[in-house]
Parts: sequence; C-alpha cells; structure tokens
Amino acid sequence: MAVTQYSGFAAGALTGYAFGKGSVAAISAISLGLTLTPVGWVILIGSAAVLGFMAATAMDNWAQNETGYVYDRIRGRR
Repeated sequence: MAVTQYSGFAAGALTGYAFGKGSVAAISAISLGLTLTPVGWVILIGSAAVLGFMAATAMDNWAQNETGYVYDRIRGRR
C-alpha cells in the first residue's frame, strides 16, 4: 500500500533529521575538546548518522504499522 510507504518514509525522514541534528548539537556541546580534532569530527558525525538512522528506521516501522492498521480499519479488513 502506497499510503503506508509514504507515511513511513515521511515520519522516518523527519525523525532522522531531527534526531541527527539534535545529537550533533548535544555531542558538540558536551565534548567541545573532542570536536576540535579531525578524529573528533569523524566520531561526532558518525555517531549522529548512526543514531539518526536508528531513530528513522524505528519511526518508519512504527508509522507503517499504525497507518496500515488505520487503512485496514477503514477498508473493513480488521
């Protein structure tokens, strides 16, 4: 169903963006000394990407399940 795919994609993209941006701000505020080195930037960006991907995947799955349930209820399948 296209509606579940689109809703999952949108929810996942927004969550991943927000979580990644927030984690960069939090990590850079906590470890300013680490971000002054090139290795620190790699760790900072890598951890933000991993955390954002994990959050986006979880939100994508949740949104697809919820939208699928609502769609099935409207169609009379459940």
